[in-house]
Amino acid sequence: MMKKTLFLLILLSFSVSVFANMLLNFYHASHGPVERLVFVFSDYPRYRLREDVLDVNLSFLDCRRNPEIRTEVFEKQNVISRITFVETDAFIGVLINTFDGYGVEHFILQTDEGYKLVMDVFRYKDPPTASMARDYASFYEKVGLSYKSFHYLQVADSLQLARENDIKQELMQMETEPVKMIEEAVDTVVIEKVEVAQPVIEKKEPKPVKQIIVEDITPYKKFSQRLPDILKDIYEDKMLMFSIVFVGLVIFVMILMSVIRRFKRSRPSEHAKPTDNFGTEEFQRVTIKRLLANGWQVEEIARELNISVEEVEEFGRGK
Repeated sequence: MMKKTLFLLILLSFSVSVFANMLLNFYHASHGPVERLVFVFSDYPRYRLREDVLDVNLSFLDCRRNPEIRTEVFEKQNVISRITFVETDAFIGVLINTFDGYGVEHFILQTDEGYKLVMDVFRYKDPPTASMARDYASFYEKVGLSYKSFHYLQVADSLQLARENDIKQELMQMETEPVKMIEEAVDTVVIEKVEVAQPVIEKKEPKPVKQIIVEDITPYKKFSQRLPDILKDIYEDKMLMFSIVFVGLVIFVMILMSVIRRFKRSRPSEHAKPTDNFGTEEFQRVTIKRLLANGWQVEEIARELNISVEEVEEFGRGK
């Protein structure tokens, strides 16, 4: 019993040491195009942060969550729309839904309450307008970061100057367009007046033109005249030249093989008699007598030895 109790105490102390950190509280504050999130821990937090296209993923390792901290939805905010908490045995997951092009800054503070993870989420990583840059500067002035406030004031001045230059160019273009339209209209009127003031030219009958008789060229003459050009084009086209040569070789080989086959067929078949001992009369006589003794017919022996029936009968009688 004592051993079991000791084991349970060791296990409890181990679990407490592993999950010693606790997410105690969570705050949210809106500053226009910037929203601040504060996560309060009992001990220094171990966390991982990953920025995706439309959300920020936080993972607090070896940590537990206060049950009162729950998912929150922000319907009228310009930066963050939802914060979702998911707790597992190994970590606490936090999903922060925001908009495309956002920016994030985060740091850790140590206070009397514990440790705080401060996260500032910006509507845009780089402010697109001078007004928004001034809002960023105002936010940094509130949180006591004067050097960042000064930086965004300079950004606001640069954006304002660029916008003023764009407006000036648009106004200059609007001023020059009516002048161009008037000049084009004046040029059109002058051209019309000049065309009206031109004197009337009397029409003269054209002189008769001598009829030129063109010799008719037959298709054969046309082809013979174009033949050098056609041959030159074929020679310059390497692919076409190679195709023609290849086809010509194939045709030549086919004709050559056809001639060889005909020559072989036209030659008379010569059945030369063997000159060795297997073709002698003595060998045939002995073979015929053996085959007759084995019951072979005369016609079968003649067909097998390729001789006439008379020769089989003659050799069988022993002549």
